[in-house]
Amino acid sequence: MKPMPFEKISPAAASLAVLCALACVALGIAAFALLRGEARGVPVRKPARGSPVAYAGLRASTYGIVPFPEIAEWDSYARSMEEAFPGSVGSFVWIVGNVNGNAGRQSCTLNFPLERPIPLASGFPVDGNEAFLELCDRRGYSVWLQVEPGDSDPVALCRAVLERYRGHPSVRGFGLDVEWYGTAGTDGWGTAIGDGLARRLVKAARSVDRRYEVFLKHWDADWMPPTEREGIVFVNDSQGHESLDSMKAEFAAWSRRFAPSPVAFQIGYGADRRIWGAMADPVSELGLALAEGAAPGQEVSVVWVDFTLRPVMAARSAGGREGTAETETSRSTPGPDSGTLVSR
Repeated sequence: MKPMPFEKISPAAASLAVLCALACVALGIAAFALLRGEARGVPVRKPARGSPVAYAGLRASTYGIVPFPEIAEWDSYARSMEEAFPGSVGSFVWIVGNVNGNAGRQSCTLNFPLERPIPLASGFPVDGNEAFLELCDRRGYSVWLQVEPGDSDPVALCRAVLERYRGHPSVRGFGLDVEWYGTAGTDGWGTAIGDGLARRLVKAARSVDRRYEVFLKHWDADWMPPTEREGIVFVNDSQGHESLDSMKAEFAAWSRRFAPSPVAFQIGYGADRRIWGAMADPVSELGLALAEGAAPGQEVSVVWVDFTLRPVMAARSAGGREGTAETETSRSTPGPDSGTLVSR
């Protein structure tokens, strides 16, 4: 068909054509912004102002809880955590990369396909996270995607993880378990994170999405970057405390060391059962007791470990103590961060 001369198009048709063209341009810009991580803004929900615990979280690893919960079970646990800390947002430390190998040379095995090779890292042909993250998107939960890097490059792992899941508004950022970074010759402590590496991690995360943060986890504050603070959440996973008072003192010192930066407390280990096992509601009572030591206005998150999660949540639903119920640690294959060893 011969093209219609422009001067013969009616004014109404010409206006409609212009509007359609503008709409296409707008859609193209929006799609480009989405791909660059610029259209999602902040997470779906934010904690209520003044809440002593901002994010009420759960640790999730394939070796820490057997059988591994279905998505609906994780959902119910997150709801219970929110109930334990009114005003908080349910959250997860979702482990997507496990350390493998001996102490001399360790690699990181990721639970999703790797698009580009990373030395000493391997992927998995089937994605293990999409369905879970879709649930978190719908519920408005907040998710940290954590790796145990071994001797692999943590900056490359950070980019690979966040680039793959940048489309999920529930993803808050990238987590690094420092205990499992460069462990050779460290007697199980891992290699301390310097300011330079901390800056590179935050830069890598925010090159994917400007709202992303990085969490660094260890039980010893000296394994954290000496002065770098921007974009970092400092997670304490110490265990094996002598008493509630000593535990409160240690976590309060951690909070003061890194204030005003956000902090998180990973708790619920079997090594501390003598402290929390006698509490009527261990999740709420222990979490709030530790949050009291935070600096004024400092953001605090509480993360209950998966090793004891199922019996503790069952008791919480029933309105009683966890007591002597069989723990997930005793039924699970021992792995990193298993809660069976006392932290140093």
